[in-house]
Formats: sequence, structure tokens, C-alpha cells
Amino acid sequence: QATQTHLFCGLWGVIAFGLMHKEKGLITTGSGEFLGVQLTGVFFIMTFTACLTVAFFLTVKRRFHLRLSKIEEVLGLDCQEDEAKMQLEIIRLLDDFSSTNQAKLNLI
Repeated sequence: QATQTHLFCGLWGVIAFGLMHKEKGLITTGSGEFLGVQLTGVFFIMTFTACLTVAFFLTVKRRFHLRLSKIEEVLGLDCQEDEAKMQLEIIRLLDDFSSTNQAKLNLI
């Protein structure tokens, strides 16, 4: 939902401004110069955002572990927020027990 709200609506706002501006817009003047300026701005905003996003995620990937454990993937992240910590802990204990070759546990 963040993409629809922030990306597409933001882009439309910048482009619509270039189209419909009372004094410089494409619709009122017939000149696409101001719209070109707006589209150039869109390009630079998207480039800047992409560079920051890549830098952020590469830093986080190198510094922290982004993947969830297999158990957390199966159960979902809401288990941690919906007071299901005890159930998650029990499953982790069972998984640790199964990984010591004392028993086999199929979670999937």
C-alpha cells in the first residue's frame, strides 16, 4: 500500500502540476517545457531514492541478518506481536531437539 500511496500518487502530483499549472502548464500554454522540467525532477527523485534504498539495504544486509528463521517464516511475524511468544519458543525447543538427531520434526 505504501507504493500506491507514496510512489504513484507522488509521481502523479508532480506530473499533473506540469500539465495543469495555470501559467506554465502544457494544457494552458501548449508548451511542454515546464512538463519536461517536472519529468526531469521525477527522474532525479527516483534515482536519488533508488541509490539511498540500495545503500541502506546493502548496509543492513552486511551488518544484520535480514532473513527469518524457517520457523518464523512458517508461523509468520505476527506470532511475535500477538502474544504467541510462548508457542514460538516451544517450537524452537522442539526444533533444537530434532536437530540433535534425537527426533525428527517436520514443520512444513
